[in-house]
Amino acid sequence: MKNYAGLIICSFFLIISMISVKPVKAESTAGVLPHATDFLSLPACGSNCGTTYFPTASASQRSAYISQLKSRGYTHAYLSVTASAFNYYPNPSGFNSLLTELNTAGIKAVVWLTSDTGTWKGKTVAAIKTDLSAFIPQIDAKTNSYVVGLESNEYWTASEIQEIGNHMDSLTNKPLAAHQTPNKWEYCSQSWCDYMVLQTNPPTESTTGPQVATKVNNARTSLGKPVVVGEYHRPDESVSISLANYALDNACAAGFGNGGTPSKIEWPAGNSCGNTGPTPTAEPTGVNHPPTVQNSTYSTAVETPLSIIFSFADPDGPGPYIYSVTQLPLHGSINGAATDNDWVYTPVSGYSGNDTFKWRVNDGLAFSNTATVTINVGTIGKQGDANGDTKVDGLDYVIWLNHYNQQVAGAGSGDFNNSGKVDGLDYVIWLNNYNI
Repeated sequence: MKNYAGLIICSFFLIISMISVKPVKAESTAGVLPHATDFLSLPACGSNCGTTYFPTASASQRSAYISQLKSRGYTHAYLSVTASAFNYYPNPSGFNSLLTELNTAGIKAVVWLTSDTGTWKGKTVAAIKTDLSAFIPQIDAKTNSYVVGLESNEYWTASEIQEIGNHMDSLTNKPLAAHQTPNKWEYCSQSWCDYMVLQTNPPTESTTGPQVATKVNNARTSLGKPVVVGEYHRPDESVSISLANYALDNACAAGFGNGGTPSKIEWPAGNSCGNTGPTPTAEPTGVNHPPTVQNSTYSTAVETPLSIIFSFADPDGPGPYIYSVTQLPLHGSINGAATDNDWVYTPVSGYSGNDTFKWRVNDGLAFSNTATVTINVGTIGKQGDANGDTKVDGLDYVIWLNHYNQQVAGAGSGDFNNSGKVDGLDYVIWLNNYNI
């Protein structure tokens, strides 16, 4: 009798566990792909293009943006939740109104849950999942699909994004995409990922159509999933379109995100969808490219600690990344974890003036070049003042524009919020303080 009772109890718990474990779903991309949009070189967004443009634009700017999308036959728009100042996660009503604008215009909204946003920086996976649980059900009906992370491998490990992606899959029946640093796609091999938005190269880096097509084909062959050619050039729209069209013609790209010709799309069953496309320009395998880092400038008040973001570019990893200081500051200290790119500089008590230190990063196989961080310790100028002349004017805008979309840190490079990247949020800071 005991044996039967034990068998019954074990069977009961087995059944319960089978019911409670929700399998990761593979969503259909029908009605989602192919993408046809331009979030980097559309003239309407000027020098402020990106996933943050639409949520931060004025009503008239959004109207002009939608009009240009439709005039080119584009069907999708990329937009992200932007920074914590917009309060979209705890209060999604404002974001819902943006989605309504796009839906009313017949534009499909692709929502980017950006891993580099200030909202999530430094947060645990558990906290991110809590945000998503509150946010996604409120916007899901108006969302076409989601991109989980922006350059997500810079911020989340493979196990972290798998946990986030699986959680997203439990919240929505909409398809989920991944986005990583240039020429990386391995996160989309996880079961939650339904398609890849591929960054073939940094948008400011020149490239050719065959190079873009080769990378799309490599990703498509490796993943066995649709690949959108998503990010390849800015700001010249005509160049962007020609690059995308080559990938559409030769690599069966499942649409484009950075400008293209909708009628060129062959996915899913065109002539280029049954081959591996151009191979002569394929990049050699087994060759590691070391990371690259750039000099940066920060400012802080006397006796005030300062967060320093170690930013770098690395086309091929593999990681994990290890950060090290090669020359210590003379008038302060710099401290942080070797595996974290967010360190803290603390000036010596009473010191004012300039201080410097040097650092580099290792990608698991090779060291980067060495970068110098310059810190101005003293009275900080206005936010948006890049050249330190205590005025926020056109000269500061030029500095911001010259560094736009680059992974550099510090107000001296136009990174006014010290996020480690010069982007649209820094432009908003400059604009809000212009001529004040």
